[in-house]
Amino acid sequence: MGSLLAAEGFEVLAFAGTEQQAIAWLLQNEGAWHVATLDLLLGEGSGFSVLQRCAASAQAGRVVVFSGFVTETVRARCLALGADAVFLKTQLAELRQYLRDVAQAPEAGVKQA
Repeated sequence: MGSLLAAEGFEVLAFAGTEQQAIAWLLQNEGAWHVATLDLLLGEGSGFSVLQRCAASAQAGRVVVFSGFVTETVRARCLALGADAVFLKTQLAELRQYLRDVAQAPEAGVKQA
């Protein structure tokens, strides 16, 4: 995921393959990131737990779920847990546009699905 976003011209601050790595990075870098892009299926743990951790932080940026494991039920759960947007991996163009929109207007707080 990180190399894909970097190839698209986005600055990637970190990549984590497990829930524990992602949460540790988030705790060490609170307030230092604008958008976290999460997959729900990780090497160990769950993207849902990472999403909950992001939502619990007052200094969190936007959180986008980008996963091949998105049904309407999963989308609703992600949004309920605090995701700002949820995209299937087949929706790369939509993710790219969303991230560009966020980069142009980072103060906008509109949630999308």
